[in-house]
Amino acid sequence: MKLGNVEIRNTADFIGPWLKLCAMMWALPKFGKTEWASELDAVTKKYYNKPTLIIAVEAADGGGTATLAKKGIDYVEPKSLSDFQGIVSALQTDTTYGGVVLDNASDLVKRYIQPEALKLPYEKGSAPASRLKGVPAQGDYQTMGEMLRGELNKLVNLTKKDTPDNIRKHLIVTALQYEKTNREGNTTISIGPALPGQMADTASAMFQTMLTLDIERKVVPNPSNAKETIAIYPRVVVAEGDGKKILGDRLKIFPPRGPFSLMEVWEKNWLPAIEAATQGKVVDNA
Repeated sequence: MKLGNVEIRNTADFIGPWLKLCAMMWALPKFGKTEWASELDAVTKKYYNKPTLIIAVEAADGGGTATLAKKGIDYVEPKSLSDFQGIVSALQTDTTYGGVVLDNASDLVKRYIQPEALKLPYEKGSAPASRLKGVPAQGDYQTMGEMLRGELNKLVNLTKKDTPDNIRKHLIVTALQYEKTNREGNTTISIGPALPGQMADTASAMFQTMLTLDIERKVVPNPSNAKETIAIYPRVVVAEGDGKKILGDRLKIFPPRGPFSLMEVWEKNWLPAIEAATQGKVVDNA
């Protein structure tokens, strides 16, 4: 059925075999964002018979993929915003890849979007001298935010139901962490992705799932002495906010605090949720 020229859909049909992951993972540097997101390649190869492509934009050689050397994952390393836009454009018709990881959006802004934004005329009076040295002025952050929004929208569209089945892809975008405080700097207002303008707050409207990483303390038997215990500090994936952290999973598939393994969550949570929805059941992943 249609209303005007627009198809009428039902929310009960949202989750099913057609569903694609659309997630942002933000965390501190060197905390494991790339390692966790890269497991999407194993997921798409095992369950969708297609590899995942990493768009690597960090400054280091390989765009930050050095830690993945033993995994053998395809990646592209754009050298400019134009390169990045060309990659995203090609993905709109690509049938080779079943997943895409953008690693990371914060560096995409700093390396490629910010220089392009600073080329535009400054529209809030006289530009400060520091802007000529590449430092964004107040009016530039909204521009950068909107430029980033446009690029992320193109990637998010790859996950949507209107995209042909053979082109649709799972998507993970990583970002650095940013803590927003009051003017005095003594009270945290929010913690979320390091993105310009209003994007830090509104990214949650673009992505179905917003995640971060944390460390938990666990006491386990000492493998060297059965009479003793030792403390370990494994990383966990967090999907539930605490009033300040910008987190959440609209799909209710990711556990509030889950293992540092996308494959494990896929097999214990994602696939059962898809199967349950197909059969009209409800799965509680809390």
